[in-house]
Amino acid sequence: MRTASALLVSAAFLAGPVAAATAETVTADDGRGNTMRFSLEAPGASAAEPARILRDSVHGAEVATVLVHLVPAAQVGVLCGSATARACYRGRYDGTGEITVPAVAAPELDRVLLHEYGHHVDNNARNTGTEPDGTPGWWRERGVATLLADGRVARDYALGWDRSVGELFAEDYVQLNVRAAFAFDWIAPPSQAVLDAMRQDITGSAQGPAPRQVGGAGPDTPPATAGTASRVRVGRTGVLRPRGAAALRFRLLGPGRRVAVSAVVGGRGRGLRVALSCAGHAVASARTRTGRARLVRTGLGPAACTARVRNTGRAAVTYRMRVELTTPGAG
Repeated sequence: MRTASALLVSAAFLAGPVAAATAETVTADDGRGNTMRFSLEAPGASAAEPARILRDSVHGAEVATVLVHLVPAAQVGVLCGSATARACYRGRYDGTGEITVPAVAAPELDRVLLHEYGHHVDNNARNTGTEPDGTPGWWRERGVATLLADGRVARDYALGWDRSVGELFAEDYVQLNVRAAFAFDWIAPPSQAVLDAMRQDITGSAQGPAPRQVGGAGPDTPPATAGTASRVRVGRTGVLRPRGAAALRFRLLGPGRRVAVSAVVGGRGRGLRVALSCAGHAVASARTRTGRARLVRTGLGPAACTARVRNTGRAAVTYRMRVELTTPGAG
């Protein structure tokens, strides 16, 4: 892939990450003779978890040509050029690249790092000659040529983030490595034939271990069986610049879901706006100057949804956002 792609945002990341003055670059072996590199730019950051994730991933020698920046979560939006970015990748024509991810714990780190590493695999794969284009076997088994011809996907973000060829490949790459809910609702998750083709393209063999379970998947947790109670909570904290925003994306895997979104901001500014959208449509929003907002909607799903909190004040504020999902039968 020759241009940058940001996870869960539509804007491309056109400038390289700005390294912190105290950054420390460390290396680790992938167990196959390749050296992995990590730039530790967040207080207390360690290369142990990202090294484990990449070491366990389906990869080739391209793992030695990427630099992974571990940065404070609150700085990802600035470094990636979008207030809603969770991580991003910058690839170069020579196959080298840089990944910027927040210094967070698993399983969030697994998802964001594997997605961005999928872009790096794309950047190093020779396929159609027009990037992004994934790997040859993936392109064939996924029927990407037909998807493009039918106008269902695009090579850029003209049709939206989830309709980008590069993002589809990156999300399929996540599925190749971990068992987690698929990010898109307009197309089925990759079949075993697609996954085998990807592994063959990357490693030279279609055989290998099954995707590992990452656990603690938050809103991606499969719905409970009928008649049983199930409540899932997921949250995010950080700093919002004036007029800045943060987003939490999740999937409702069945009908009749109850979604509650709450947010609290602290600091000199107290204005905030909370909004919820599902399947590309606005569901509800709430605006307040008290520093606290909450909205609840029922009867939702299945759908891909996004909860957003926006700082409507003129000063930077700390924020805490929480999304609570309840399936039918839960009290």
